[in-house]
Amino acid sequence: MNIEISDLSVRYGATCVLHPLSLSFTSGEAVAVLGPNGAGKSTLLKALSGLVPTTGSIVLEPGDGDNADTPDKATIAYLPQDGLARVNLTVLEAVLLGRHDSLGLRVGDDALTAARDALETLGIEHLGQRTLDTLSGGQRQLAGLAQAVYRAPRILLLDEPTSALDLHRQMLVLDGLRDLARRRIMTVVLVTHDLSLAARFAERVIFLKNGRLVAHGPSESVLTGALLADVYDIEAEVLRTRNGHLHIAPLRPLGAPLGVGVNVGAA
Repeated sequence: MNIEISDLSVRYGATCVLHPLSLSFTSGEAVAVLGPNGAGKSTLLKALSGLVPTTGSIVLEPGDGDNADTPDKATIAYLPQDGLARVNLTVLEAVLLGRHDSLGLRVGDDALTAARDALETLGIEHLGQRTLDTLSGGQRQLAGLAQAVYRAPRILLLDEPTSALDLHRQMLVLDGLRDLARRRIMTVVLVTHDLSLAARFAERVIFLKNGRLVAHGPSESVLTGALLADVYDIEAEVLRTRNGHLHIAPLRPLGAPLGVGVNVGAA
């Protein structure tokens, strides 16, 4: 599913948190949204999900492999930062709820097979009968991802989906999501603070700062030391690993040290 957004903006009361921007997303594409805290990254995902009031336009257009009459509700899956709650549901039940508002006395064999396939895709099939309130934060994050994958959306929007995962699992999950985007011709857009993982995962990156679009394009051309200095106020080196991936090495913060010039009061 292709997405075309034109002059999209979001206001919370009198405050503009996302200034007008225009972007496009293509079926089968993996995109990372980057920027400092408060840049508008999560707001952009919520806007694309229809969760916040917006001005401008968001147009969903069928891409390769899409049906022109795909219902909007089934088109987009959004996983927020906090993911699944600590509740007394098994992981398998939580995944099944991704397509059903409530679980009846019987779930069809096809639904069960698809849900178990989603657990296997994320490598957590062994957690299927564990309840969410017994899982670690990282395990719940994986369960939330499995639920989103089970919904089989055309557009998958993920807000910091690997923040609670160890390095091994982060790479496995992001590599798997990228491959899933290509196999299912699905658009995957994720927010992350890990620049190196973003460069590994995404064909294209989008940088926001103070609610404004700063840069977007292929990771190879956009991720530069000059841009990182502008967006994050850091000096950094952009290196290439022996397997060809970009790696971002922060060297030092730019500007005044934290707390300098700020009156923190008497001891």
